[in-house]
Amino acid sequence: LPSSISGLTIDPKDMVPTLRAVAEDGNAFGRVQDALVTYTAQRVDTYDGSAFLHDGGDGSPSRDLAAFVQQSNQAVGHMDAIRADVIYQAGEDEKSINNWNKSIQYHVIGAPVSGIPLAGDTLQRLVDLGTTEYMNNLNTEVD
Repeated sequence: LPSSISGLTIDPKDMVPTLRAVAEDGNAFGRVQDALVTYTAQRVDTYDGSAFLHDGGDGSPSRDLAAFVQQSNQAVGHMDAIRADVIYQAGEDEKSINNWNKSIQYHVIGAPVSGIPLAGDTLQRLVDLGTTEYMNNLNTEVD
């Protein structure tokens, strides 16, 4: 899609990964979203009232307006999908940390008790249950 300002052409398939990278910085992504909303509002403001009511008397909105609304909806949809992906990935990263910490705690706490005669195996299993429950609670909070 060629830009009317710079004349640059950006393939839509390249735009989503670029915006996904921008979304790693919430402030930068927020500015892009604000720019999209501002641009959309400015474009909608260029249509007079009749464009919203009919196109040549057939009762449908003008074709130009309908095309613009469709493009705007697609852009907003892509932005929402990118935002959801960032939120999901942040949660998965946090769960990965929780899982790693559970494993470390299991070994640090469980190793000393596993050698206790007669009770070591039982205590080790209790440590496993406790660290698993702790991790599951943390992951539930993330979800």
